Amino acid sequence: MSNQLSEEKLNKLLLALSPLAKHIATGNMPDQDALKQVLLSVGAEREEWALEELELWAKILQKASTASNDAERAAIEMELQNRGIPEASTILAVDIVCPPIAPLLSAAEEEQFPEKEKLNKLLRALLPLAKRIGTGIVPEEHVLKEILFSVGVEAEEWAIEKLVFWAMILQKASTASNDAERAAIEMELQNRGIPEASAVLAVDTVCHPIAPSLIATEEARSPEENIRSEIARHNFVRAVMLAQQHEYPQDKVQYLQKLALKQYASEYRNVQGLHKLMQEYGFSEAEVEQILKEDLEEHGV
Repeated sequence: MSNQLSEEKLNKLLLALSPLAKHIATGNMPDQDALKQVLLSVGAEREEWALEELELWAKILQKASTASNDAERAAIEMELQNRGIPEASTILAVDIVCPPIAPLLSAAEEEQFPEKEKLNKLLRALLPLAKRIGTGIVPEEHVLKEILFSVGVEAEEWAIEKLVFWAMILQKASTASNDAERAAIEMELQNRGIPEASAVLAVDTVCHPIAPSLIATEEARSPEENIRSEIARHNFVRAVMLAQQHEYPQDKVQYLQKLALKQYASEYRNVQGLHKLMQEYGFSEAEVEQILKEDLEEHGV
């Protein structure tokens, strides 16, 4: 399949790119059934052209899992762009499969900012924060907590305060109209201790977001719709946070919590993240072991 899709078909299929990348990020190459599920989760029709194109995207994205440097990542992004996918969408998809590591502080920066360990931990939240602001939404405190949790940082007061400050600076980038304004915002971030390369990437992410027409904002949907949407995309931690925020019954919240725990254990194999979830949700090791045991039995393992 060498020809690019028409603009109409491409726009329909773009919604499947992020779920596809998340599937590949688990270390599994999706088969035909998995591709059909991805299409179904975003409401796309499971037509032959869509399956063929999605399979091609999957083969390209799989290369990102072994990318060891920026040049290899850029080559993969270019391959996706050659299929007609917008640049910002390709960067986001490759980031999901192979998250970029924020550069550590230099010796000089370490001397200027003695809390190096805290700052380096928080730097992991900078790109997710920039992506969120790039959608046109200023993240509220519960979203900032979710961002921190997603990168393995405790949602402590100091971290939230710094993230709020970074968000205020990054928000200016959404209206920057020239390189001088962008450079000023990058310098403002650097003055907060953020390395230059990270500041440039964050500002670029805000200035070149995914097309707003492809992003359904939370404000336009009911809480129930938002939660169903997150479940369909397998964003179970986010679904839990929304359910708690809107005071859902405890049994429903606990059901979502179990889904999140199973995802971190079985799909992500993220032991540190699993233990953080256990502590936050109030599950004991024995309870989690039982949940995982039932999950294995359910799948005939």
